[in-house]
Amino acid sequence: MKEIREAARGRVKRIGEAPAPGEVLVNNLLTISYLADTGSDETYIPRQYLDELEGLGATVKVLALPSVEVKNAAGGNKVVCREAVTLDLLLQTAAGQVHLSEVYCKVMEDPEEDFILGNDSLKALGIDVNDQLSQLAAGPPAADVDPFDLGVPEVVPPSEIHAKLEDMVAAAGDNGFDKEYLLSLREVVFEYEDVFRIDLLADPPADVEPLRITLRADVKPFRARPRRYAPAQSTFLREHVRLLEKMGFVRRNNMSLWACAAVPVPKANRPNEFRLTIDYRPVNAATIPIAVVFRNYH
Repeated sequence: MKEIREAARGRVKRIGEAPAPGEVLVNNLLTISYLADTGSDETYIPRQYLDELEGLGATVKVLALPSVEVKNAAGGNKVVCREAVTLDLLLQTAAGQVHLSEVYCKVMEDPEEDFILGNDSLKALGIDVNDQLSQLAAGPPAADVDPFDLGVPEVVPPSEIHAKLEDMVAAAGDNGFDKEYLLSLREVVFEYEDVFRIDLLADPPADVEPLRITLRADVKPFRARPRRYAPAQSTFLREHVRLLEKMGFVRRNNMSLWACAAVPVPKANRPNEFRLTIDYRPVNAATIPIAVVFRNYH
């Protein structure tokens, strides 16, 4: 048992290394191994790791518990908890990295050395602890197989796009567009027919100057908390983002210090179909406004 604990202690990595399977990055500073206890409703951190965090410069607010608690640990050991802290965790699971903000952790006094992860926070995110952590026990997967192969949409024939545009122009007339200008609308739409798509395709990027922003002084990075979505929204987000990745429009970056929430917005008169929007308001509030001159079309 002593050799096992010494080996676990030797796997501790300081200064914010990305966690490997079976490890957790605490407050972006300390990477340590953890044990999953699906029978525990709370998360526990040993005193020694809390001391190491403070030694690395972490500002941790320690709260005294209302009363001293004695817990049963693995092997029949008794551990004492007198204090609690709130920590940010970056957890490596079989499904990928999961960021948990403001996780309430009770502090275990020596001699306990294992960071114990309770299943309350993970279940709140809809993660099946029993399934995913049993995969971690066997090590990382041999291959990353995508069970949902969406494929790449085939190029839609121009005639089909043409027909869709005809329908759009007709719908504009049916919904009150001035009949006098309907012919002009049709001419403009078909002048730019090549920019319309029915399905998302791997087209080249637009040839425009990238938008450059300037952050305000002393701004802290913003990471949105995990959100709950309705089943239909979750399915849409999973499939749409996977398609964006396949097309090369986005790339996964679980270590990013900045992350805004995805907001699936139902389409008009089609509540089960969504378009993807991002809530950039927290980031916009952290940037210096850009003066833009709008063209006067009158």
